[in-house]
Formats: sequence, C-alpha cells, structure tokens
Amino acid sequence: MKFIIKILFLLLLLQACTEDKHPENYHIINFDFDSFSEVEKLKGQKLDIPDFIDPRRILNLKDYLVVSDDKADFPILILDKKTNTVINKMGVNGRGPGEIGYIWNIKDSGADTSFWVYQLEEKQLSEFTVNQTTAFTKSVIEFDSKKNKMYSGDNIAFSSDTSYMMKMSYGKDKFVEFNEKGRPFKFYDTWAHMRDNPTPDNVISALYNGTFKNDNSRENFILASIDVDVIELLKKKDNEIISLRGPVHFEPKFSIDYSAGVPLLAIDNKSSKYMYLDAAFGKEFFYALFSGDKSYPCGDIFVFDYEGNPQKHYQVDRKIKQFDVDETDGKIYALTGGDPQPNIIIFDL
Repeated sequence: MKFIIKILFLLLLLQACTEDKHPENYHIINFDFDSFSEVEKLKGQKLDIPDFIDPRRILNLKDYLVVSDDKADFPILILDKKTNTVINKMGVNGRGPGEIGYIWNIKDSGADTSFWVYQLEEKQLSEFTVNQTTAFTKSVIEFDSKKNKMYSGDNIAFSSDTSYMMKMSYGKDKFVEFNEKGRPFKFYDTWAHMRDNPTPDNVISALYNGTFKNDNSRENFILASIDVDVIELLKKKDNEIISLRGPVHFEPKFSIDYSAGVPLLAIDNKSSKYMYLDAAFGKEFFYALFSGDKSYPCGDIFVFDYEGNPQKHYQVDRKIKQFDVDETDGKIYALTGGDPQPNIIIFDL
C-alpha cells in the first residue's frame, strides 16, 4: 500500500512539473533559420548626406525620415524622402526649458509630421514637428517623480493620445498601461514565469531589455531583446502575448550582483552576444534585425505576421544597426554600422 501511495505521489509530482507554467494568454512559438522557406538577398543604395557624424536612430514618417545624431550640432535631422536631403535640424542639448538630453529613441506620434524623442535618464518625452522653425521642443511630458509608478519603467510607447505602455524594470509586472496623469490602469503579464529558477523580477527585466515599440494602431507592441533571442508581441486588444523564441535559442551566462544592496544583472561578457538590435512594424508584418554574434551591426532581418508566423528572411548586403520600414513604398530605411562614414542606406522590398 505504501508503495502504491509513493507511486501516486510521484505521478502527481511529475504532472505538476510538466504543466504549462505560463498564463493561458501567453503563447510561445519556437523557430529557427529553417522556419523561413528561403533567404532573399537585398542590395542597398547608400546615401551620401554630409550632415551626419554618427547617426543612431531612424524613424519613418509618411514623407520624411527622422534621424538622431548626438554628435551633430543639432541632434535631430529631418530628411525629405523624395529628394533624400536634409530639410530641417532641431534639438538643443541641455537641461533648460525646451532642451533635451540624450536621445534614447524616437517615438512615432501617430501623425504624419510630428514625433517624440524619449530620454531615459531624464524620464522625459519631447515633441517636435518636421517643419517647426525653432530648435527647441514644442512640449514635454515628464515622469520625474519617484512616487510615480511610471518612474519604474525603462522604455515607453504610446497606447493612445493620452495613455502610455511601459516595459517595467522594477516590480512583478512586465507591461503596464498608464493614463496621462501617470496612473496605471491595466497590467499585461508578469516576469516570474519567464524563468524556471526563482529570479528577482528586476533581473529578469534587465535580461530581456531591448527595443520597445508600438505600431500605428497603438494596439500592438513589440519587445525585441538584445541579450536573448526572444521577441514578445503584445496584442493589447486581445490581451495576448506571443513570445517568439529563436533562431539560436541563446541566453548568456549571468550572475546576480548584490554589491549595491539590490539584486542587479551581471552578464558574463565572454559569453554575451548581440541578439535583436531593432524592430519595426508594418501594416501586414513586423520586422526584427538579428545579429546572433558579437558583431553589433548585422545583416539579417526576419519578417513575421501578426500571429507570430515566420514569413521571410532578408539578408542585406551592408551591415546595419537600426532600421525602419515603409511597406507602402516597399522600402527599408536603415543606418549603416561599422562604417567609417555612416549614413542612411535604402533597400527595396
């Protein structure tokens, strides 16, 4: 009888261990290079725009490109897509009224001629328009109060004209939606189920750091991680997350450093590699720029539909570090990387 009870106990334990630990609305899709039917080579046209020193971020608008270059006299440059020329420059570095700090990324406002730049250190969003006549920002949204839960986020995207989606760096929640007053009103997923072993939430968040963006509808959000090859697609309307794992299923060796009094992620530099450097949304598909080794600029772009199914694998003929996509005109606009004379390069889809 005791033997039978032990067997039943072991069976229950095995069942508990094999049950899916993830929430019902969290779906994992594993893929590898063979998941794409073919590799399509893309040949680019590199522009020769003398205004750039070290362009870092790029945003595609309807008729314009917005590029950030913190080493230039003005850190924001506006290009006309028809003429491929710089038509405006703006942004004043500093901490005074109308000035901006280090540009972490450029955010689409949902309009054809305006955009926001996000400054992580200042916890600040600054608005600009492509044709403004002043170099200073038009308006500013600040999240500078440590009593504000938004202060615990490390990346932001717009979920409407008056609300924001944040990827959280502290606390149990992964994505949190805030109203314009900085109050959280909806929570999407948590960090705990992302790892088998108990790990502090902020350490998991740091491990999955990367590009965080919204699409034009502000219903879909993407987190493309730079240290692990994981892409998380949040579909707000369906309250669903699709987690794309691949193509090499890599995680760096790391430890947890408590020397500062709080647990912090400490990645072993010898084992670290770059995974996803950037991501972009189109109307039909979303795109992810993949490295897979220690090279920061890279040349592989994966394409997925909004159900997470692998669609295409592009290989570009020049190494790039950031990009955006214009599906209407069938073009990829990118910034060259590892280039002594970095510039914009255009690929036809």
